[in-house]
Amino acid sequence: MTGVSERSQRRGGSKDEVFSEVDRTISVLYCIAAYLIWYNRYKGMQSDNTNHRQRSLWQEI
Repeated sequence: MTGVSERSQRRGGSKDEVFSEVDRTISVLYCIAAYLIWYNRYKGMQSDNTNHRQRSLWQEI
């Protein structure tokens, strides 16, 4: 932990530290958003398939 703070101090103080924190949070949020979008699409595809199956069953009856 001390090595990290020393490195940030050498780079120019707390400003870079804040920027790296912001970059980290942005990347994490981006990953979460991408995962949620993919998950919703996947779930939507599954629900569409079940709806089609139900429709075909109703048509058969």
